[in-house]
Amino acid sequence: MSIIKKNVFIGIVVFLVLGSIFSFVQNTEAVEATETEIFFDDFESSDNNWGLAQGWSIISEEGNHILQGTQHTFATAYTEGVVTKLELKLKLLQGSIHLNIRSQAIPEGLNRYFIGFNNNNSYISKQVGDNFQHLKNGEGISLNKWHNIKIEVTNNKINVFSDGKLAVWVQDDNLLQEGGISFETLDDSIAYIDNVRVETLVPEVRELKAQELFSNGEHKGDLTLEGRDFLVLKKGKFEQFGNIYLKDRSKLIIRDSTFKITRYQRLLNHWGIYLEGKASLEIENSKLTPGEDPVSREGTLFVIEAGGKSTVTMKNSPTQIHLFTISDNAKGVVEDSEIVFEIGGLVSAHGSGEVIVRNSKIGAVNLDIPNGATFEASGLKTGFFEKWNLHQDAKVSGINYDITLINTELVKDKIGPGPFERGWPIFIESDAHVKIKDSELRKVVITLRDEKAEFDNFSLETPTNFNYRNIQLENVRVMGQWGIFLHGASDVTIRDSEAFWTFIYDDSKLKLINTHMNEFDPRDFRGEIIFENSRWDTAAEIIKNNDFVLKGSVAIGNIGGFSWEDSEVTRFYDVIGKPNTELILTIGEETIWAGKTDQNGKASFSLEFNDSTFKNKFELKDNQNRKIEVTFFSATPLNLEANIISKFIAKLKGLPSPPPQIKFIVLISILVVAAIIIFSFWKKYFIIKRLTSYNSGLKDFLQFRFKPSIDLLVVLASYLVMVVGLYTVWKKVPMADVWIPVSMFVLGVLVPIAYNSLVKKQPLSDIGISKKQWVKSLALGLIISFLLISPRMADVIIPPFTELLPMLALEITLGLFYAIFFHGWIQMRFEHAFGAMPAILITTILFTFHHVAYGEPISLLYMGHFVGGLILAAIFRITRNILILWPFFISAAGLIYDLGLGLRLPFEATYGYTGVLILMWLFIAVVSWKQKKEKS
Repeated sequence: MSIIKKNVFIGIVVFLVLGSIFSFVQNTEAVEATETEIFFDDFESSDNNWGLAQGWSIISEEGNHILQGTQHTFATAYTEGVVTKLELKLKLLQGSIHLNIRSQAIPEGLNRYFIGFNNNNSYISKQVGDNFQHLKNGEGISLNKWHNIKIEVTNNKINVFSDGKLAVWVQDDNLLQEGGISFETLDDSIAYIDNVRVETLVPEVRELKAQELFSNGEHKGDLTLEGRDFLVLKKGKFEQFGNIYLKDRSKLIIRDSTFKITRYQRLLNHWGIYLEGKASLEIENSKLTPGEDPVSREGTLFVIEAGGKSTVTMKNSPTQIHLFTISDNAKGVVEDSEIVFEIGGLVSAHGSGEVIVRNSKIGAVNLDIPNGATFEASGLKTGFFEKWNLHQDAKVSGINYDITLINTELVKDKIGPGPFERGWPIFIESDAHVKIKDSELRKVVITLRDEKAEFDNFSLETPTNFNYRNIQLENVRVMGQWGIFLHGASDVTIRDSEAFWTFIYDDSKLKLINTHMNEFDPRDFRGEIIFENSRWDTAAEIIKNNDFVLKGSVAIGNIGGFSWEDSEVTRFYDVIGKPNTELILTIGEETIWAGKTDQNGKASFSLEFNDSTFKNKFELKDNQNRKIEVTFFSATPLNLEANIISKFIAKLKGLPSPPPQIKFIVLISILVVAAIIIFSFWKKYFIIKRLTSYNSGLKDFLQFRFKPSIDLLVVLASYLVMVVGLYTVWKKVPMADVWIPVSMFVLGVLVPIAYNSLVKKQPLSDIGISKKQWVKSLALGLIISFLLISPRMADVIIPPFTELLPMLALEITLGLFYAIFFHGWIQMRFEHAFGAMPAILITTILFTFHHVAYGEPISLLYMGHFVGGLILAAIFRITRNILILWPFFISAAGLIYDLGLGLRLPFEATYGYTGVLILMWLFIAVVSWKQKKEKS
């Protein structure tokens, strides 16, 4: 029996020990730590270690700096890891304070233990999400006296000491396993805090392997680094499909690499790298670009957003980042780099963030003016900034973030109207005091909260004066957008305006009358938007918990990169048809709605759209079998009376609206064609009679003919080869980058000269290469270059010589290619076939549209391409010698254009393009020698 009792006793002891071990492991398994980290702050230096809400500040008491809290808000320490001990000095002047430990924000609210102190008692309570649980009461502390407070978390027990004495304790078997510290003064309370010391358990450093995460250079799905995760991507090509999240004290290094972010599975536009806590991102000697979804072919807007106390450094890196945003107490430093995207490149700071850009080029600088702040500035323009600082070069108060530009270029705003990032976008809260004069701004956005207002005549690219409350703009040109952001129960009407943008929230109401909206971004929006004879195109993101109503008459055009997620929209459709006509709305075989027009031929119905139905296509039909397609994007009212031409025009309205430049090109083309037709009919009766007084050169110029030959097929074939080659370069097909120098020689010299001089046995002069009038051609080329190009030199920033030399090599070689290919080859073949004037027009059109091949959509072709091509063709026709265009005019014009776009080449490119130029002239010399030999 004694042996049995002994065994039972041993068994019980073993069970209790194992149970204790299991309980300890269970309550500490989430804290995988290898070391204790100490956080200490006596507030003598700055508040950089804290996120201080309104009501918290650092003050001086008898020469000693302390933290003061006066409102029911939070002061949050930037710590890492899981808190195990908190020590501080506390003086409570009145009211109560909460000392929060294991505090962590979650989507449902906040997880934390809050230890409360007041004059009467102390207590420990627990919050999980939005659920509160009171755990235990203890002794209070005296007012107006400094107390030494210590809070310890051991296993599943929390002990709270005041002046060395245990004030209150509690045991929690479901102990919170994560979180830092914060302080919370309650209403009508004042507290002083000093000498804060925090012990935290931090996770072990974990180095992630790039070859495992990015097999074959790709990673699909969001990538999260947390704790002390460490990842280095170096000397390779990497593509991330989805976002990257850097949390805690994780670190990502991208070095000597090409890195691409690509959208993945969700219909969103913005994808990128997001930092919080004390995470860090280092980019060095790398190229960052957005990718294209291989299935949808939709592009990506690459963003970097840093919050908390994170850091981002970028060195020697050309990037195509759309948005570079630094918030909270984060810091971003950009050196010897570029942040420029074809429609973006915005650098911004918020909260207490800091951005320093040095020796770099960026697309835009965002200025955010919060409520109560003051901002006054004049002469905000694009260009080169030797030194610009927000707080030194503008009159500022109430703005905590800072932006500094040192030897940095802000790209000139030539991008046209729309939701693009260039220059100076200004975002202003309606209660701010703002005065801006004599400036060029990309965007002006006013944020309203529970306000009723009307605005009219928002216009672009014209000097404008604007006044609303304490916001004054004087002699300001807005280049891209006017925005009104609505919160709460705001009620706003916009009339007779262009390029309008809105972020709209809550229960707001927006009415647009005779207005063009080019960006629409509802978020958590439950109100309504009403259109009256308005249009909407270009951009939209209907995301993040919307349930709103859309009404009225609106034409919806092309919306690029449209996004829809977590949203419902009820859209009302007005219908125009024959009076008293039966109507039926169907999708497939299912009837959705049936109704009837009234005596005026009008009817109305509504459709509800959500994430799965917003792409649905319906058919509305009357009892006379007239029908019309109905989608979320249909123009309203729906017109069943429209004829075929009207329906065709309605479909055209869905295409991207061409800018004024394209309309100008179309108009000029129509006028030229009309002039040719009129000239052809009337020359016989009128013009020819007048030609007797002119020389044969003018007769030849005005002569029309129709003698097409096989030469034109060879010309067009070479043009198509060039276009396809440029397209492969734009699409980054492997080895396609060698096409440009190869095509300069093959298409610019080899094909034209071989066909003209070796196959057709024609002299080189027939392709514009001649000694005839060479002095006159060079002189005229130099004079024309000076007259037409010198005025633009003021807008161009000349780079250092090591960057300028490869650009000169490119432009001189490319200029010779253009002169021979487009003018000596294409223009002179078409002149032989149709005459000088048609040849000039055809050459201009081909010159204009070859730009589409390397990524410039038709909707963004600049007027300069058409007008520039027209000028080049006309100048060449003066002497029909390439020396009138090359090397002065065409090379100088190209250099100014490409420098203005920000194009830069490595110095080694000088050797390559110089070699191509030598090879081109060597071939010309050989053919010339051969022709002379054959002639002799």
